[in-house]
Amino acid sequence: MLERRYRLVACTCFAALRMLQDPAVALALEQQQAPFHTVILDEAGLVSRAAAAALSLLAANRFLLVGDPRQLAPISRVARLLPSHQARWLSESALGHLDIEDAGRPGVQFLREQHRMLPEIRRVVSRYLYADQLQDSRKVVVRETLDWHDLDPPLQGQPRALWYVLDEDTTDPAAIRASRGPRGRSWRHEPLTGLHPPCTGSRAPRRDS
Repeated sequence: MLERRYRLVACTCFAALRMLQDPAVALALEQQQAPFHTVILDEAGLVSRAAAAALSLLAANRFLLVGDPRQLAPISRVARLLPSHQARWLSESALGHLDIEDAGRPGVQFLREQHRMLPEIRRVVSRYLYADQLQDSRKVVVRETLDWHDLDPPLQGQPRALWYVLDEDTTDPAAIRASRGPRGRSWRHEPLTGLHPPCTGSRAPRRDS
């Protein structure tokens, strides 16, 4: 039950969807009175269109979707049993209609600056998924990097980013698939050929503390 003394509510999507079943909320929606001024849906790339449409009813003014349209789509078992025009509402994400070219359109903001990946890894991801639009934040550029010579084999001396080009591989596709490890607790596959390291980049020397 919602209380007016709370100005901010944080919850999961499942909890928010259950909120729609609350009699007081349902009555307010029937009277076109949404319980919140603004609703922010984080990780919207993992939320189906149907769920996002339902959650938007909770917002009286703004419904903001934050996420990555390049992320894996939501997983829905029910969608497999429905006609395609219905299944898309469950199997496609709330951001599935967006692409890089949509950046700059009204209501669409593309966050180009990344704060996690090392530049060598970012270049691979940016080139294949984001049309070379990603940029490194200052803290990524100046971050102290690992001395990879301290790592154990087989990572010792290897580049940070590897490309596996499927179009140039002559291996049977079935051999590329990963299989479950012992007792189904992990994934594993045999060593692959066709690895290309075009994004090795220069490594900043490690600074001793």
